Order: sequence, then C-alpha cells, then structure tokens
Amino acid sequence: MQHDRHDEQGTISDLEADLQEALDALQHYEQRGELPDELRPLLLLTPPEGGSVHVSLRHREQMRQIRRTLGESSFDPRSCGAWIVFELAPEGVVAGASGGGDDAFLREFVLALDRAERDPHMAFVSLKYFRDQYLVKTGHGWARDFDLVRHLMQKATDDGLILLARVPNPRQPEFPVTSLQLARDHAFVKGVLEAVAPAEPAAPHASEPSNVDPD
Repeated sequence: MQHDRHDEQGTISDLEADLQEALDALQHYEQRGELPDELRPLLLLTPPEGGSVHVSLRHREQMRQIRRTLGESSFDPRSCGAWIVFELAPEGVVAGASGGGDDAFLREFVLALDRAERDPHMAFVSLKYFRDQYLVKTGHGWARDFDLVRHLMQKATDDGLILLARVPNPRQPEFPVTSLQLARDHAFVKGVLEAVAPAEPAAPHASEPSNVDPD
C-alpha cells in the first residue's frame, strides 16, 4: 500500500494503488523464479520495461471513474470494472523538460519528499503513492504532468538524490512495495534543505560588566 494508515477500510484510491503494486509484484516474483505457472498469463498485464501501469476503477455503464475518496466497498465487480493502462515516457520528454527547469523542479521534488518523510502517519514513503498521488496534492503545476514527474523521478534516481528499497506491504506482506527516501548526504539534497532551514538564533552577547556596585 502507498501509505501506512490505521483505518480498517481503505479508499478507492488505496485499492487502485494496491492493484498497481500487485501487478508490479508479478514481475518481481517472475524474476525470482517464484511465480506459479498458472499465474504466468498475468504477466501480460504488467508494464513493459521502462513503463508504468495505472489502474482506474470505473462504473461499467457510464465508464465514469469511481470517486477515489469513497471506501473500497464502493467497487462492486457486478457493476464496476478495472481499466488497466500502460504508460511509456515519450522520447522527447527528457529533452523538453530540460532547458533550465530541471533544477527548479528537482528542488521542489526534494522538498516534497522531505515533507512526506516527516509525515508521522507514514512509516515509509511508497514510490507509487508519492509519484501518483502525493506530488499532485502539493499543488505544483508540473506535478500534474505525469511524463515530467517520471522524468524527474528517473533523474533523481540516476543522480543519486533518492534511495530505493523493497519493504513489506503493511496490508499485504507477501507483496513488497518500493519505498524511496532522500539521500540526505548528497550535495544537491543538502543544499536544498539547508536553503529552507530556519536560521539558528544568534548566540546571546555576553553582558557588559557593570560599573555600578550592587547594593
């Protein structure tokens, strides 16, 4: 799951994220030789190399997205369906995103991840949750451009700004998820965080000796 909440019922957004994690996990188990033969056809539903998978739960008749803030029980297989979409970043995304904007976007990216890591409600930051949901909530315009977000995520990974790890899924331990955290010793990350850190108060000046004798 993309987050570490303690409520018993998740939301439609949580369920979509769980399904995406499960599809990604299929490749993980296939690479380890642990995927049962009867599940191998499901590999056709996993994202191609360099791509990502997105699951949208919708009302079948109207093809309308189920409101993501509703509880998971709002998804009824008898009247709803799951739309699976694969996305690949276009070749021009990297070139179009560069040109002076990357550093500014990366600074905002680093600050957003720093806030997420300090959120007391999250034991860890899931890559998918951060990329697909958390960043959008920051209000940054670029965060709604999924191709640009993936480019920044790849650049942050390649440049060593973030560290990735596989961690147990709190709700489905058998399906580990990918977490990310800032490489806080990296010069770029340190520079970004230090630039917004509150200035330490100046040390108090030593009192001038008084020329008046105390009573």
